[in-house]
Amino acid sequence: MLKWSHSTFAAILLIMLSASLSAQNQPKSPATDKPATRQVIASASDDSIRFTSLGELIQMRLEVIGLSGETLFDSDFKPGNVIDWPGSDSKGQRLADGAYLCIVSVTDSSGQLTRRRAIAVLREGTVSMTRPDASTLSAAQAQVAGPPADEDVSATILEPQQSSATAILAHDGATAQLIS
Repeated sequence: MLKWSHSTFAAILLIMLSASLSAQNQPKSPATDKPATRQVIASASDDSIRFTSLGELIQMRLEVIGLSGETLFDSDFKPGNVIDWPGSDSKGQRLADGAYLCIVSVTDSSGQLTRRRAIAVLREGTVSMTRPDASTLSAAQAQVAGPPADEDVSATILEPQQSSATAILAHDGATAQLIS
């Protein structure tokens, strides 16, 4: 009777182990297989805007589009998770007062590309942010931005009076920086 109990116990244990292993090898359902989209945060100070993306990523890019649809500033893809934009074009010249479409593209370690949009408003040397919608985009900017996806495509905008001090740890793959 004692031998039968040990062999029964071993058989049950073997069945449980094989069931557990086969459950781990099952393909993931499409709902759990989709990677989470990345959040982009935009915060404006008096004369510049900081775009950040939290979490693991490889590269980040900022494109600033004028009213006629032309690209006035393009940072190209750079390693890290912070881009500061001083309100100038690619040549360093301060842009005229107006509303500019900002498109932030983030590539993470899996190669997933996430794009977020915001409107930068320059007035009398100060910069503010707003969410893009049909009433704030020119026809040319809307064409460059493309149709909205199913997900929210806007960057999260932090208002200066509503946000507290923030510290961000940035890493470009070789060096780390603490930015506040």
